[in-house]
Amino acid sequence: MKIGLFGDSYIDIVWHRWPTYRVPPEKKIWAQRLLEELDAPVITSGLGGSNQYYAITQWNEAQARGVEFDYAFFTFTWDNRLYIDDPKWQKILSAHAENRAIYEEDRHLFQPGEAEKCIQALGLYYEVLHNQAQAQFNYEQMVKWCLDLPAQFPQTRFIFLPNTELSREMAKRHFARGVLLDFAFETISAHEGDLIGVTPYQMDRVGHMSDEYHTMFKDIAKDLMLNYNQYENQIVPFDYGRFGITNV
Repeated sequence: MKIGLFGDSYIDIVWHRWPTYRVPPEKKIWAQRLLEELDAPVITSGLGGSNQYYAITQWNEAQARGVEFDYAFFTFTWDNRLYIDDPKWQKILSAHAENRAIYEEDRHLFQPGEAEKCIQALGLYYEVLHNQAQAQFNYEQMVKWCLDLPAQFPQTRFIFLPNTELSREMAKRHFARGVLLDFAFETISAHEGDLIGVTPYQMDRVGHMSDEYHTMFKDIAKDLMLNYNQYENQIVPFDYGRFGITNV
């Protein structure tokens, strides 16, 4: 079974990108647990701190390699992130989006003064050039691009997972085929005091959820896969009560 994972930290299998880093069982995100339970290979992974265009490039690269996925999971990332091809610079873009300093362990990637130059450029971009309305428009077009994939690739079963309430609202406007889970990852994370974006979060909590919540969401994702024919072309209701959330 070939399962594609496309998006950001909510679907980022860290050990796939850094094989020497051993993730203890309780730190494995729901997607990694799902692949292991179904004995499926790792073909793609999300990237923490990336924006929606990263998911799109990963899909296009997989298509260029001739990969035919049985299932494809897409998360809809935070809308205010930037993208760059070089993963080295993505480190700084991620830090800026999350309102934090670049990690000291990443400093070795840059020549003296390089990181500071990029940080200064980001500040000037948001001060002089950034247009929020245009950025949000472009983000919505990327979400729609992903939602249009089921019509183009009928052999693949698509499952769409919004990260934020904004992306949930956009996805529901444009959804037609595949499966869209009617929720936002950030609502689950917020319940545990952990959020993406500019809100501080716990760096030891991989995928912004606890061990218990990753296990629970793995079971939800597995149900969407195994009962796909039942859910196909529907916006599937989500029971936040399973996560102890009653005020949504």
